[in-house]
Amino acid sequence: MAFSLNQASLIGNLGNDAETKEFNGHKKTTFSVATTHSHKDKNGEWQNKTTWHNIAGWDLSDFYLSKLVKGAKVHITGRIDNREYQDSNGNKKYFSEIILSEIIPLDKGEASENKAGFQKSAEINDENLPKWVTEDLDNLF
Repeated sequence: MAFSLNQASLIGNLGNDAETKEFNGHKKTTFSVATTHSHKDKNGEWQNKTTWHNIAGWDLSDFYLSKLVKGAKVHITGRIDNREYQDSNGNKKYFSEIILSEIIPLDKGEASENKAGFQKSAEINDENLPKWVTEDLDNLF
């Protein structure tokens, strides 16, 4: 059997709130992610090109669903899937999407902590640490 790899990895921003629909007892969530490529044109001016990517995920947890809002920055990994179908006029249409295998919310900062789902970590002091950790720390210094 020949080795092959079908994997896409993107960091970008959601273009719309995610939509979820149920099919045969499973929930399919779809959304779009925009990525931007910058380059200099022949005059030395910076040009931006935005590419939109269709993303689909199955049975995502409520945690992730709450993070998939317009403008949210995410890192996604998945496989590229190409489909074809016929429209109502009988014309053959093609559709590409990335089937989600991993998603990481990337929003940071105090203002977006609730939106991104990150929580401040508990304050760490010696009382919170197991004894073996504090003994090792004492030996280091």
